[in-house]
Amino acid sequence: MSADKDPILVVGAGPVGLAMGLSLAVHGVPVRIIDRDSEPTDLSKALVVWARTLEVLDGLIDADRFSDAGITVKGAELHHQDRMLARIDLMQVRSRFKAGLFLPQSTTEKLLIERLAELGVVVERETELVSFTDSGDHVDVVLRDSAGVEHAASTPWLLGCDGSHSTVRHGLGLDFPGGENPERFVLGDVHVDVELPEDRVSGFFHHSGVLMFFPIVGGRFRVFANTPEVDADQGDPTMEELQAIVTRRVDRPIRISDPHWLGAFRIRDRVLESYRSGRCLLAGDSAHVHSPAGGQGMNTGIQDAVNLGWKLAMHARGIGSETLIDSYSEERVAVGRKVVATTTRLTDVVTSRNPFVQVIRNTAIHIGAGIPMVQKMITQALSMVVVNYRNVGIRGNDAIHRHHSSFDAGDRFPYLTSDSGEPLELWTALAADRFTLLVVESADTPGFERAVAVMSEDLPESIRSAIRVVVVPRSQASGAGAEHVVLDKQGLLHEAAGFLGHGAILVRPDRYVGLFLGALDPQPLVEWFDSL
Repeated sequence: MSADKDPILVVGAGPVGLAMGLSLAVHGVPVRIIDRDSEPTDLSKALVVWARTLEVLDGLIDADRFSDAGITVKGAELHHQDRMLARIDLMQVRSRFKAGLFLPQSTTEKLLIERLAELGVVVERETELVSFTDSGDHVDVVLRDSAGVEHAASTPWLLGCDGSHSTVRHGLGLDFPGGENPERFVLGDVHVDVELPEDRVSGFFHHSGVLMFFPIVGGRFRVFANTPEVDADQGDPTMEELQAIVTRRVDRPIRISDPHWLGAFRIRDRVLESYRSGRCLLAGDSAHVHSPAGGQGMNTGIQDAVNLGWKLAMHARGIGSETLIDSYSEERVAVGRKVVATTTRLTDVVTSRNPFVQVIRNTAIHIGAGIPMVQKMITQALSMVVVNYRNVGIRGNDAIHRHHSSFDAGDRFPYLTSDSGEPLELWTALAADRFTLLVVESADTPGFERAVAVMSEDLPESIRSAIRVVVVPRSQASGAGAEHVVLDKQGLLHEAAGFLGHGAILVRPDRYVGLFLGALDPQPLVEWFDSL
């Protein structure tokens, strides 16, 4: 039996499962999304959507929908008692989305669900995965509907996006190695009676712990704190407990009220050794869990989903072998490990009660925030624009000599701007449902028309159908007749890529660079696709 014509089954309709379904649906791959809950969440939960996540979603969905619904993250203000330690500016990220957005998870899910409905995909609610068997070329599953009736089905791929207690992961019997922070952490979605910045994080360091305020659309705030004096297994906080923490750790009166959500949790740091087991793959919290420090969790999961979605879609249309599917785990495990390590270290430093560590931390924050290079490193790390696959996965070697470059194969495709700050309008030309081949003109090299013709016409049909060719000329005349043209009078892309003459850049559907090659020889491109 073959399930090639059956829809891919996504288990879990949180942001990761919804993004997974969206990535597949945009590529035209049949998909089912099931979730045991009757409704999407109405809680703020994951509160920040960083720039890199918006970049990989853009094209799958109009990312301006997120921008219109959220608050631009402009920075952070960090205090120690009555002293301002640092003001961190997060507006310097080179992305059309700046650093990112404050956006409740409930809104993120709503926007993804609406886009899926436009594509004809509706989440199957109150439906759960009971059991499954990987049969080699498909997966047999048993599902239980809202009436308690069980149904057998088949799917070419089973995708576990069902959270930290994943049914798929448990069914596979996978070890979930890692550790656990012994402390209890509490949070509240509340109203605050004093003016706090509504476009940045407000943080307060105190010898008893840390306290953070994150803006939520609608004038509310997320209050987040550690509670080292309280037993880690104690349940959700009361408003009285939260208020006592705020009163103790902030140097001015702040009254909180009107709670929409109160919660407590312990931090676990875990990441799978592999996100793939046969025809079953995992993403998001099913594959990695870690500290909420930096708001990286949901964002990492959504980026997992987009990475896997386009690879399954290409495989379904006959492009790529098992190597392509395996590259999902190779690339994203590497990212997951880095995120877990970074957020664990950050949490340990931020919540330390060691007086010596606190002094070093506060001094480092105060001094570091005044150094432009440190500010840049912080903004790039938080916004996730530095995530790359330089040494893992399907990164290709250069097939052309470049005298220098600002980016390499495996890197995120850069957001280029002129000296005056005007963006090169390349991002809207990059395809989300196929590869993009950028054919870049050199001002000093003749024969650009021939280069465009070679890259547009001298490719096997199987490859040509999976590529959008975008011509990047220095003048309108050079791009005449091409379907997709982005004029680059200043040669920004040519310079950033380090090309000596005409060149071409293959960009993956998730906007990572796959390959640099000469614009008159398509053979390296053919070989790159053959290697998938």
